[in-house]
Amino acid sequence: AMLGETPTAPTLLDLTLIPALAIEDLKLEVETPEWGDMPLGTLRASLQKDSSGRPHLVGRMVPALEGDQGEFLLEGAMETDGRLVFRSTARDLPLGPGFLPELPAFDWIRVLYPEGRADLDANGHWAFGREALPQFDIRAVLRDGEVRLPWLANRPAHTRVDIGAAVSYTPRTPTNHSV
Repeated sequence: AMLGETPTAPTLLDLTLIPALAIEDLKLEVETPEWGDMPLGTLRASLQKDSSGRPHLVGRMVPALEGDQGEFLLEGAMETDGRLVFRSTARDLPLGPGFLPELPAFDWIRVLYPEGRADLDANGHWAFGREALPQFDIRAVLRDGEVRLPWLANRPAHTRVDIGAAVSYTPRTPTNHSV
């Protein structure tokens, strides 16, 4: 399905027709009109049948962070209605000025020398053939964060930060116009 098209009604999927699949070192990036290509990370995953014969996805993604530190653990399963239901977690990801894309839009953040650790949890689903984009929820916690305030440059003053946030995304459909 393409963006803006009316989704088709769910049809049952014969899960026995889905073959085993292995993905090794697939580099992921997002192309944006304003910022160009932004690397997300490198993916390694496999799709195998579980004990009930249903396809089950497991894998990991190493994010495109400074020094390739940290990883996202991935897990998912194909449902008979054609949806891939997935979950991803990451713990103790190191964040510093190097995790920001080298783009002018992020210069104002870079001058604060942000540092900290992040924990992320995401879950969602993607109905292949009916939705152009997945629906997902992401919860993030930034802990032990630190920024340097430029106007206090002559002092060793820092601001400690602990922040929690949640984001949800549901693609627009003709019956759902909220994002």
